[in-house]
Amino acid sequence: MPELGVPLAEDKTVLPVEILTFLGIEFDTIAMELRLPKVKLIEIKQRITVILGCKKVKLRELQSLIGLLNFACQVVVPGRAFCRRLIDATCNVKEAWHRIRVSSEMKDDLQIWLSFLNEYNGVSVMLDLLWTSNETIQLYTDSAGGSNRGFGIYFDGKWSQACWPREWSQNALQTVSTTSRQGTYSNAKPTMEILDVEVKKLVHFSMAKNTWKTYKTALESLAKFSKEYDLNVSWPIQIDVLTRFIAYLSYSGLTSSTINTYLSGISH
Repeated sequence: MPELGVPLAEDKTVLPVEILTFLGIEFDTIAMELRLPKVKLIEIKQRITVILGCKKVKLRELQSLIGLLNFACQVVVPGRAFCRRLIDATCNVKEAWHRIRVSSEMKDDLQIWLSFLNEYNGVSVMLDLLWTSNETIQLYTDSAGGSNRGFGIYFDGKWSQACWPREWSQNALQTVSTTSRQGTYSNAKPTMEILDVEVKKLVHFSMAKNTWKTYKTALESLAKFSKEYDLNVSWPIQIDVLTRFIAYLSYSGLTSSTINTYLSGISH
């Protein structure tokens, strides 16, 4: 190019290569992979490990980690779902030096991130824009529950089958998978028992663990209030009982925000 009179910055110019680092992401056109550079991978792991060992962390430190994780999401696509609680923890925190409590839920999400980075090593496969159907590549699988049953697979004229590991029948894995299969077998409508299981699961995951504890405390406070004043509380709670309960909580020294949380728990 210099011979043609085109000025180039040599430190920013790369000749045609099969592995190229662009905007901090490593592109491998042979393996058809996107990778996090090793230096970046080590940095993210170290940052996560440090925060996992802390009870509280400064806002600027948590924001810095979130920035790194958001960058890594370009490669570690499933990780985006495990940034939500970290981001929520920074809301309403104004000053960079203010400290944020690292909750058990946040640590769980960071552990998931570590597993992603350790197991997959920050690698993502370049997928085709148009997905190939299983009929085109002749890929079929099926399975059956039970300690004496197993699974089978057929791929392009070749097939294989095996029984489930016996130890699986001794834990809850088989029960959960059986329930899932019953709910989707032949597109049949689910039984009432399956719907009840699904309801319990949805309710359980609808709120964080600490929120459940707070709501439970609210109901215990209401029970204590009704017992002390010999009240027969029925649902929905009468407005006069509810207003006196609010006054009772205020007289007990609870803040307005805590009272609001208790009322949310009771209404829930």
